[in-house]
Amino acid sequence: GSTKYADYEKIADPGDGSLLTTSSNLLYTAETGPVFTAMKFAPGTGIDLRDGTYEVPHLIGWPSVSSGSLTVKEDWTLPANQIQDDGAKLAVADGKLTFAETAKVVIDVSEGRRMFGAGSEFEIASASGGINRVPAVESSFPGYRLKMSAGGNALLLKYDNGLKVIF
Repeated sequence: GSTKYADYEKIADPGDGSLLTTSSNLLYTAETGPVFTAMKFAPGTGIDLRDGTYEVPHLIGWPSVSSGSLTVKEDWTLPANQIQDDGAKLAVADGKLTFAETAKVVIDVSEGRRMFGAGSEFEIASASGGINRVPAVESSFPGYRLKMSAGGNALLLKYDNGLKVIF
């Protein structure tokens, strides 16, 4: 897709239900608004949770969350080719990030991956209110593991694959 502003038009709802619709298939509660089974985000895409707590079974990508807390119930999928030092991460500015007991982080290598040296470490998530639980990691490439920062408000992805000689 294009990244040029001129290639896009402003979305206008004609009011006939052809653009924005609801149906009985859309789960909705007064407390949370629409309920999605999966949510996908490009790096830095913002979502305002309106001072609520939102639970999503499947999270994909790198949202910037404001005004609320986010719970990942089943998995958070990260494109391996976007893991890097310059800070693509899940950021919860005004709340907590919680991973359910069986939640996992999936490192998706289908679009390629970056090469890391043994011992490389990246901050992939932060939450001002702290992070509850370190999830398991799933990847077709071995060597990824997660750990919590000392302050408990950042999740770090470490890559350790290869021979290490310790003296």
